[in-house]
Amino acid sequence: MMLKPYVVSKEAKRKISVEGDVDPVTRSRIMSFYRAIAAQIEQETGLISQVVIDLSHEGFGRALIFSGRLLLVARTLRDAQRFGFDSLEKLLAEGEKMTQKGIELAQKYTEVAKA
Repeated sequence: MMLKPYVVSKEAKRKISVEGDVDPVTRSRIMSFYRAIAAQIEQETGLISQVVIDLSHEGFGRALIFSGRLLLVARTLRDAQRFGFDSLEKLLAEGEKMTQKGIELAQKYTEVAKA
């Protein structure tokens, strides 16, 4: 299943060390999650959405989704080495929540998002 790597139990998260760099597979998984949200926003609004992930070597940073000059989603990332969700339901709920808020902002401030 493609979504299996996104489900990480609390017990499994505790076993993942936060020492050292975030591995490339986890970085890719984080980017894919936010790109999926951006794609949904783009599909719903017709506005091109971009993703920027800024992670320090310690696993701290930000995930940003923007369209034009409008910031649609901004999330702080902590302990990115442990990125994942307790269940598929929580993955879906979090993704839908961010997507919906992004869509609402894009629709409310369309002129800024087109700039």
